[in-house]
Amino acid sequence: GINAEYGKQWYQRRVRGKIHERAVVRLVVSSAEVKIVTENTLPLKTIVNQNAHFLVSITSSTGNVPWKTIDWYKLNAAGKRVKKLTPPDNVKYATPNYRRKLTIRKVQLSDQGLYEVEVSHQGVKVSKRMQLTV
Repeated sequence: GINAEYGKQWYQRRVRGKIHERAVVRLVVSSAEVKIVTENTLPLKTIVNQNAHFLVSITSSTGNVPWKTIDWYKLNAAGKRVKKLTPPDNVKYATPNYRRKLTIRKVQLSDQGLYEVEVSHQGVKVSKRMQLTV
């Protein structure tokens, strides 16, 4: 997970005839490159009382992206977040596949609009917006 550059500096000093060495290790943590790819054709079209599923694949240059770093939001028409959907209520909203899927159950007209997925992983924040049309 961590890319480290080891910059070693050696110090020598004589104490009672013995040489003591001390290594100073500098750890450089590089931030991950995180990519979110939508698996749906957007905007996602559905009809009332159907379940809608937004699917994304999330990759990182530093390996796996844990589910806890992924959040889903409902946005208003102006694109502002109005509701956090994670953790899901599992009644209206579910987030299976380690939060790589947002399911909206029994879609109503009021559910149409913008949704956003955000990943906060190793100091990087990446988000992607998706639209649902009913």
